[in-house]
Amino acid sequence: MTSHLDEREISAAVAGLSLADGSGEHLESCLECRRLVADLAQLIGRRRVEQATGEPDWEAARAAVLARLPDLEDARLEARRLRWWRPLAAAAAVIVAAAAVVLLAPDRVAVDPTEGGIPVEEILAEVDAVLADDSIPGFELIDPGLETLSGVVANGSS
Repeated sequence: MTSHLDEREISAAVAGLSLADGSGEHLESCLECRRLVADLAQLIGRRRVEQATGEPDWEAARAAVLARLPDLEDARLEARRLRWWRPLAAAAAVIVAAAAVVLLAPDRVAVDPTEGGIPVEEILAEVDAVLADDSIPGFELIDPGLETLSGVVANGSS
């Protein structure tokens, strides 16, 4: 026989069943197939012992889970390293924003309202007109007061 035993034949050998003539001889002569049969028999034996105890080995399961986790000490060191960067980055952002406002803002001239430089009556009249207009900006097409397209175009900027 030139090929190794298949899964069915290995399972039969583990169970102690008789194999076909060529399969039995191959198992006796092939080191790899004997190793597979022995490994499967050992696995089945361990599972039987685990099932007989009725409770899994929690310490082994815990150790396996912890082995897959990243090192907690490294994570703590990384968190400490990043902890001081956040306030520093926030302070730098505030400084950059303040500098942008100061440097890029147009020059503002303070106007004294008592000097008469601001036409208060005109501003109040404009505010009253805006408050008196009860149409919703952007909804001119559904406003029943506008029946023609020219009215929509004329009032489109409100």
